[in-house]
Parts: sequence; structure tokens; C-alpha cells
Amino acid sequence: MPDWIFFETKEPLWPSQASGRPQRERLRGSRHFCRRMAEGSPPPAAGNAGCRPTLMPNPSKSDPAGPAKPPLRVLLADDHDGMRRSLRRMLEADRRLLVCAEAKNGEEAVRQAAETRPDVAVLDLSMPLLSGVEAARLIRTTLPETRIVIVTLHPLPEGPTTDAEGLDVHAWVSKQEAAEQLVLAVLGVAGQLPE
Repeated sequence: MPDWIFFETKEPLWPSQASGRPQRERLRGSRHFCRRMAEGSPPPAAGNAGCRPTLMPNPSKSDPAGPAKPPLRVLLADDHDGMRRSLRRMLEADRRLLVCAEAKNGEEAVRQAAETRPDVAVLDLSMPLLSGVEAARLIRTTLPETRIVIVTLHPLPEGPTTDAEGLDVHAWVSKQEAAEQLVLAVLGVAGQLPE
């Protein structure tokens, strides 16, 4: 038996509808009536004429595709304001990503990471105070689950890169190819791409 049954009516089902009581009272009555029907109780005898039952989905049942995942939280650090704005637009164009914090230098990136605990940190390689790799080392020391993507204008290194402490930079992206590669890199290091 369906969990919910909704009745469209042409006549009042409850005397309160004709007595001018507030709308919320009528809505409360309608929901109560639907639950009684779902449990198999007979509908009220009065005001029943003209009702046409319509099956409604149970809002408590989960979607067959599963619940929607929350967006990945991304920390974005770049010392150039224009580049940072551009990278943010690229990331947030994908609904699976949310930029939770921005930083203008490596030290601010480490501080923002500690405060916001991002899933992925996108760090410019060349920043004041701390480089992207140095900031990545400090972030991963306190937040080992945070994945690191380095963006750079310099030639990309060959193969996987590990810093002096053995903490991997999970992906490198050229800024010239960021429009095509950045979102894929962020989703990839977080394990969000289909296999």
C-alpha cells in the first residue's frame, strides 16, 4: 500500500475550512488525513464527496540513485588576484566543487587550511612567504586527508613528485591548461571521477 495518499477535493473536508481558521490549521488537518489513509483507516464520512485520490511519493524514501554528495571543499591559493578569481570561476562552474577559502600567500594558505579543513588544496607553486610545495608539506602534516593540487606557469615535472618529507603532491596542473584540466585534477585526486 502506498505510504501517502493525497486527496484533491472540491468541498471542505473539515468544518474548520468553512469557519475561516488560519491556513496552517487546514494544512495540518490535510497531513493528518493523508497519514490516516496511508495506515488504512477509513476517510471521514462527512465532506467526502468529490474526492479523487492521487498517489504521492513518500518524501522519506531515498532516491534510487542515492543521496546527493555534498560538494568537495576546495582551498584556493594564488598571489595574483586576477588569476585567483579566474581559477575560482573554473572550479565553481562545476557543482561538485565549492571554494571554501582563498589565500594570497603560502602562510595564509596554511592558516586557512587549518580553519576550514578543505578536501583539496589548490596551491600556486610560486607564492610569497611559502611556496606551494612548502605550504603543502605543512597542510598535510596537520591534515593528512587533504589532497594537494599544484598549479604553475612553469614546466610540469616528470612523473610523481614527492617533497623532502615524503608527502606527495597529488597532481600538477599547468595554468595554461587549467580551463581543461583543473576541475578534472581536483575531482581525480579526491576520487570523484568515474573509473
